[in-house]
Amino acid sequence: MNDSEKDAKAVKDKDFKDREAGTGPGRRKTVRKGMFAKDLKLLMYGFGDVPNPSADSIALMDDLVIDYITEMCQKVSKVSESRGKLRVEDFKFVLRKDPKKLARVEELLYMNEDIRKAKQLFDEKEMDPAEESQQQQQRQQQQQQQQQQQQEQEHEQEQEIQQQLQ
Repeated sequence: MNDSEKDAKAVKDKDFKDREAGTGPGRRKTVRKGMFAKDLKLLMYGFGDVPNPSADSIALMDDLVIDYITEMCQKVSKVSESRGKLRVEDFKFVLRKDPKKLARVEELLYMNEDIRKAKQLFDEKEMDPAEESQQQQQRQQQQQQQQQQQQEQEHEQEQEIQQQLQ
């Protein structure tokens, strides 16, 4: 038995719980260390840590964040298994017993929608004058058509009333 076969057998014999993150069955082998390091450093300082926390502290926090996100995604995946598609409501369902986190999710979703609407309004306002005048003309034409239709309906109603009176 060569070294690679021994290594493969050793991995198979290991208990599932003893495996490293990202090496379980069906898991990708990529483990992203330090993915949130820059943001965590700023968050830690914002919550009262020193301006330059130790690399070990940042690494520990990074591991905790990645573990938390992984667990949340696994729970949400189980909830949405029957549909086969993840939705925002699935995350809300998983967080339903944690009112603080659920409220934060709701707040972020509301802010996201608010920002999206503001961007849409801003984009509409930044149209070039030719497009803007074209849209204005189209709106005026639609209003005129609606007024004409309304006048025709009123005229038809008047004629019907006159016929009934005769």
